[in-house]
Amino acid sequence: MPLLPVLQICPGNPAPPTAILRTPAREVTDFPASLHALAADLLETLRHHGAAGIAAPQAGIPLRIAVVEPEAGRPLVLVNPRITEEAGPVSEGPEACLSLPGIRCVVARPGALEVAYQDPAGVRHVLEAQGLLSRIIAHEVDHLEGVLCTDRAIRMMAGEP
Repeated sequence: MPLLPVLQICPGNPAPPTAILRTPAREVTDFPASLHALAADLLETLRHHGAAGIAAPQAGIPLRIAVVEPEAGRPLVLVNPRITEEAGPVSEGPEACLSLPGIRCVVARPGALEVAYQDPAGVRHVLEAQGLLSRIIAHEVDHLEGVLCTDRAIRMMAGEP
């Protein structure tokens, strides 16, 4: 399982990869075995960078796939995720992004959500998520829509999370 490159928008980058990071990703319509390999590569890349989530466009792959792992050893692969409901009180919280090194954003997100998605085999699921998992999923679904946390930021801070 190779590490995937992570596209980054940062000062000094002569050709920032804004197009793929700013374009809504394509829906996955075929579910070949290679989709499992892509999910494994995304997970390894996420773990290598110590992140809680990564979306395929961050690795230069314009497909609606995200991997989240809020707790070590409990990864969740979301193919074609759609947030179908948001609930709970909205709260502000810090978010960091592999594609925006050195920046933290404070973003307001609902405390809970419902997400419909498929797994890498194409099987449909619905998940109710709360708290940190809800925030991570919302962040990654934003990536699949071409939205960065800086777009939703109430305020931004320099430095590591």
